[in-house]
Amino acid sequence: MSERSGAFSNRVLRGRALRSGFVCLFLGLLCVSYGNVNAFNIPTGNDDLVLRWDNTFRYTLQSRVADQEDALLRNANGDDGDRNFEDGIVSNRIDVLSEADLVYKQAWGVRASGAFWYDQAYSGHFDNDSVATSNYLENGVQDTGIYNQSERYFEGPSGELLDCFAFGRIDVGNTSHFIKVGRHTYYWGEALLNPIHSISYGQMPLDLAKATAQPGVEVKEVFRPRNSVSVVSQLSPDFQLAAQYFLEWEEDMLPEAGTYFSSSDLSVVGRGAMIMGPGVFFQPGDDIEPDDRGDFGISAKWSPSFMDGTFGFYYRNFSDVLPQAVINLADATYHYEYADDIDMFGISYATEIFGLSLGADFNYRRNMPLNSEAAVVADASYLPKDGETLGARGETLHCLINLLGTLKRTPIWEAGSWNVEFGYSRWLEVDEGKEYFKGRSAYNGFDEVTRDNGLIAGNFSPQWLQVLPGVDLSLPLTASYGLWGVSSVANGGAKKDGSWGVGLALDIYTKYKVNLNYVNYFGEIERDPATGVATARGGNGLLRDRDFVSLTLKTSF
Repeated sequence: MSERSGAFSNRVLRGRALRSGFVCLFLGLLCVSYGNVNAFNIPTGNDDLVLRWDNTFRYTLQSRVADQEDALLRNANGDDGDRNFEDGIVSNRIDVLSEADLVYKQAWGVRASGAFWYDQAYSGHFDNDSVATSNYLENGVQDTGIYNQSERYFEGPSGELLDCFAFGRIDVGNTSHFIKVGRHTYYWGEALLNPIHSISYGQMPLDLAKATAQPGVEVKEVFRPRNSVSVVSQLSPDFQLAAQYFLEWEEDMLPEAGTYFSSSDLSVVGRGAMIMGPGVFFQPGDDIEPDDRGDFGISAKWSPSFMDGTFGFYYRNFSDVLPQAVINLADATYHYEYADDIDMFGISYATEIFGLSLGADFNYRRNMPLNSEAAVVADASYLPKDGETLGARGETLHCLINLLGTLKRTPIWEAGSWNVEFGYSRWLEVDEGKEYFKGRSAYNGFDEVTRDNGLIAGNFSPQWLQVLPGVDLSLPLTASYGLWGVSSVANGGAKKDGSWGVGLALDIYTKYKVNLNYVNYFGEIERDPATGVATARGGNGLLRDRDFVSLTLKTSF
């Protein structure tokens, strides 16, 4: 198998290189935590210089509670993650997040954060015994298991650098200018639960593996840092300008091939050979990626007193973070291509109405990659150049509207919170690659793209305070549902596709958190009458047999 190039592979390699360091860090944190259980400042001997160190420990245990579905197992290029975990434990994981800030005169400083983890569920034997449908090749011969990229990254011990940036504030007269340089997270718009249709799409790489494993997670929790320079200028109390320039490109983090939440054996990292028939394989080739540098964006925020809210205006030129596919018949390889030079124009509005927080997020995209069949070329000379694609591109429109509120005391609950977000998208024009577009008139697949699609998602979490001394109880409920249509963009949603979950959460002395959750995925599938192989409209349809329960323990110091 050929190793893919690109940022995600670099991330995996970084994780390997940091392995020993994070093991030492973990041991050191244990020593520190023995004598100090609170977040703390480290004395520097200078009142103007503040050093803060925060650490979060999390233990997660997940177990499968649904039987495998035969139609999903029949997909030779999408069954390995399902078969690897027939029943029982699918994750037995320890995570450590360590964050440090060094700040001078509350204006200048540096920040660094890193993560360490180990997952025992990926350390031993997998349940998959279907050699004939396994995409894992050992010396060119089918075998069961997962590739080292996935196993090393998921099992560990492993780690990665997250934030690593310098920041500062410059005051000029009555204006303030804030700058960050390095790996950091900075995103625009008002999206709450749906990053795909938001103004921030492609601004930061997304941890879609986390989003899949934790339905209902907010957008801000799935963004990953990226090397960039960002500047925010507060020119007046009601007017702000911002700009961002990127120094690296990195694709979205999808569930790696062979892991429990993967629905494709051809996922980006650790992907296997594409099975074309009995004993016939297409090997993964090098990805066709955009340049690291060049993505940029500008924005303005205006809060006029007469509107009692904040308008945002945005322009971004960026490269896609989700791939299209191209197959090379000459050397029996398949490649992923990532488009560059996408234009986005957006507007947002945020306000309060009847005691609720209202957010609206609208954006128009030009040269946007569209859901397409894999392109097929005769030989390497027909492969696109870096940043170019053979798949469909066109113009799309996206909209998000959300509400966020708190729960008042009632006879049923004492407090709590809720949110809901409606999403909509529409493709306007197809400018390139029409012959591969899944919304063309000649395409009649079950996942055929429609002109419009709509979806809704929300969280509801009632709370009961002091059910025991120092213990608060909540009952988090999450749900997402595709209302109509099939989105023209990748991971954009499809009708009757979604998930729901219910949990029980304890907050002990505002320091220790215990969560017990059940999650169910659902979606429509169509079975091929000849082979019984399932095709899904949306991604959750391919996970409809992956129900699980999870127990999470979390604390910080």
